[in-house]
Amino acid sequence: MHDKELNFEEQYSTFNRENAWSEFFQLINESSYKRYSSNKMTVARKMKNSNLNRYTDVLPYDDSRVKLNDLDNDYINASLVKVEKANRNYILTQGPVPKSVQHFWVMIWQQNSRCIVMLNKLVENGIDKCYLYWPTKNKNLKFERSGFEVELISEKEDETNFDFVVREFKLTNLKDNTSRNIFQFHTLCWPDFGVPKSPESFLNFFHTCRKSGFLDSNKYGPAIIHCSAAIGRSGVFILVDSFLILLKKSFKDSSIKPDVSELLLEMRNYRLGLVQTHQQLRFAYEAIIKAMNHELFKDDEPSNNVIDEQIPEQKITEQQSIVEKEVIEQEDKTSEQNELRQRIREEKKQTTLNHIKRIKDKQKEIETWSERTKLIKYVGITILMTSIFVGSLYYKFRPLNFFN
Repeated sequence: MHDKELNFEEQYSTFNRENAWSEFFQLINESSYKRYSSNKMTVARKMKNSNLNRYTDVLPYDDSRVKLNDLDNDYINASLVKVEKANRNYILTQGPVPKSVQHFWVMIWQQNSRCIVMLNKLVENGIDKCYLYWPTKNKNLKFERSGFEVELISEKEDETNFDFVVREFKLTNLKDNTSRNIFQFHTLCWPDFGVPKSPESFLNFFHTCRKSGFLDSNKYGPAIIHCSAAIGRSGVFILVDSFLILLKKSFKDSSIKPDVSELLLEMRNYRLGLVQTHQQLRFAYEAIIKAMNHELFKDDEPSNNVIDEQIPEQKITEQQSIVEKEVIEQEDKTSEQNELRQRIREEKKQTTLNHIKRIKDKQKEIETWSERTKLIKYVGITILMTSIFVGSLYYKFRPLNFFN
């Protein structure tokens, strides 16, 4: 069933038919554990870096972690993933935490990266998944210690499905006053531990990222790919991207035989646990198959004007920007959740008070009954003692009957 001679389309059909995705995914996990369980995470586990990690169990390996220059601490929770056969390099990094925002932008500059692929929302199911690390309109980010400033230039929303946003930033090195334009591709429809609502919606977003040309490692530094932990959704993205490149190469070179599971195992050498669930692995197969038969797969050459062609520009006005709307919506949602929690707490409190009152009433009733019982016993004993005393007096002074 897991014969490598099967091509990925046959694998997909077989796993679906035999409901074997969970088993297949487990085999991959076991193989990656055997290969990479000895990889060290010494630096990431240092106490001084604990507040720079979003999760304590998702850390970069020592050998593949990205190292920062010119800062007091060279650590950031980010891994350089190399797929040499596909000529692709990626930096997979966690959704920044408040203390790592400066590190994040320093890394982008030092690695000469030109794009950020963001695969999560700031808040999901009421839980913070990523700190707001980019500026909003008329409110630049400035980092005095490292000497960088970030400005929002434009923000454009996909008008087809309204499920992703493209933002352009100006990143300036204040030390020499040089600047670079950085693009962020932000999808809004990929749930944590889940998959997008359809391969088509993902491919629309995916195609926009590829057509920008910023994923090309021959021209630019590694693309920054992140979700919350940078293993699940991020793993799916780079797996699909790299595999499609290898697949296209195999059409011209028969010696190239791309294998999804083997490619994923190679990627896991650089970052622990890429692709978190068997559902995500299944979705990666679906996306690859859909992309093969899509016209975008035949025409995915970079275009300098792709962003303008794909997404009409949404000028930054006095109205709220998209990200601000998202934050406000999340705040409203959080406010509603807080009110609900408050009502639940009040109800629980009232229920507890009522329960305590019932216990006290019952206890009082028991105490009253106990007092009554004591009184009844006392009266009973008194009557008994009186009866005995009267009886004894009667016996002592009873009249004698001399005629019997």
